[in-house]
Amino acid sequence: MEIEINENAASTESDHNLSTQENCKSSPINVINNDSLTEIIRKLADNDKILCKSQQRNEADITREEKMTILLDIFNKSKSSFLSRFGQFLSAEQAQYFEQFKDDPRDGYEVMCHLKNISKVDSKVKKHRYLRNKRYAALKRLEKDSYFSETEMMKRNPLLYEQLVGQYLSDREKRLRDRQNYNESKTFVGVLLDGIEKEQMEKKKREQEAEDAQMEESSEDSSSEEEMSTERDPCTSKSHHQKRPQKTLWGEIEEDGPKIVRFRPRDSDCFISAQERKILREEFVSIMYQNFLDGKDEEFDYNTVDNNEEYDNLEILEHDEEEKYFDSEEPEDMNMEGGEINKSEEESSEDELDIYMNALNQHPAVCQLSEHIKKL
Repeated sequence: MEIEINENAASTESDHNLSTQENCKSSPINVINNDSLTEIIRKLADNDKILCKSQQRNEADITREEKMTILLDIFNKSKSSFLSRFGQFLSAEQAQYFEQFKDDPRDGYEVMCHLKNISKVDSKVKKHRYLRNKRYAALKRLEKDSYFSETEMMKRNPLLYEQLVGQYLSDREKRLRDRQNYNESKTFVGVLLDGIEKEQMEKKKREQEAEDAQMEESSEDSSSEEEMSTERDPCTSKSHHQKRPQKTLWGEIEEDGPKIVRFRPRDSDCFISAQERKILREEFVSIMYQNFLDGKDEEFDYNTVDNNEEYDNLEILEHDEEEKYFDSEEPEDMNMEGGEINKSEEESSEDELDIYMNALNQHPAVCQLSEHIKKL
């Protein structure tokens, strides 16, 4: 049985009481008598990502009514083809509508396979959201600790910190940052461990820089090969300067290809405003937060969160507070600005710290431990 949509009734209050009209020749748009299917077709028609037909460049977009007609036509011709093309855009609840077609002798088996795939994808999405919300609950707890402090985040990703924050700090601000870390570990063992962590951080930064340089070199080599190939091919070379008409699908977004974005070290005479520095700090914190939620924090044991019922915050899971948090709030500054400190007090403390650190670095135990770390 084929069913059609009467879009003339779509804008009226009687839209939900649509009647069936078989073989209606007066209008190409038929009427659906099923509320579930009506809702599915309209949701898909409103989705800009749905591609219903190919179009020439500069060709006028198809109307919503035309799109609904095309969708319904595909549905009537083959339920399996409909699911193959648009199943990824259906929710688990919407997919249940197609359960009735699993026994269809024509394409019931294909329908059943598509429904299984939709169910798997839906389960993965729910699991992903579930884990992210648990990690968000852990993140809120870690915010109260020092895990997301400027110093700790700098240790975990020194290159990103330098690119977004460190290179824009004055020498005075760097001393204030390092002195705060020193004040938190006044003991000999604490200072010793800070020295070890600093060496490890510098080593990690060098490794990240080498990896970044290698990626950039590979990208440049690829571009060079592409240019040489273009020069050898006169047709390609000509088309490089003269744009030819291209075909695009309806709703397709034009892209020049994948772009690799890297942060460049600033020039010596580069100056950015306080507002720009604040934005870059927020970007750094946001990336570190996002990496944590995505499971990309290499130094964190996610088993302590993902398999821990203590982080099953039902209120967060139900209302998806993690998404709300990132949509409505800016990343916290994490006290990276620091307060104003009396200059004479700062210089006095700085001298005291320098004397202590210089003496400590000459200590035989420190020298021996440093040499041992370098060999690792």
